Amino acid sequence: MKVLLGCVGIAVLIMTFPAQADTYAAILDNCLANSAGEDGDLACRDLVYEACQAASGDQTTYGMSACLVAENAEWDRVLNDLWPAILADAKARDVDVPDQQGANVEHLLAAQRAWIAFRDAECANVYQTFIGGTIRSIVGGACLIELTSDRVIQFRHGMAYGNEPR
Repeated sequence: MKVLLGCVGIAVLIMTFPAQADTYAAILDNCLANSAGEDGDLACRDLVYEACQAASGDQTTYGMSACLVAENAEWDRVLNDLWPAILADAKARDVDVPDQQGANVEHLLAAQRAWIAFRDAECANVYQTFIGGTIRSIVGGACLIELTSDRVIQFRHGMAYGNEPR
């Protein structure tokens, strides 16, 4: 039930700024396209949040939470956009070594599922730590952004699976 209520709350926050979604996508995509290495990618973190805050001017907990949701949605979009190439690389490695019988794909899928479970549990833990105050939505949202953007950077720079930088 708590998960369902959390999902409904996130959906409401996402619907708050739908007109800005294209702008936010462009901000993050442009930064990542022009970044130099992992440090450059890290510098892209919080740009969507900052643009959202500047556009809304809403410094309330609700406004900040909505902007954190917008930022996380963009990092999640980039992660999902990278996934087909990461999966294709694993499939290609399985073809290169036929006796692996799909082991690269199997391990990649297991790793990604475990990472998603870790991210969700870790950020739920952070959120729960601050259960008595409104700051919990801020620190919980920031946790999702940090872990999701870190995963994007791992995939973009081949650290996770020995891939070439993207």
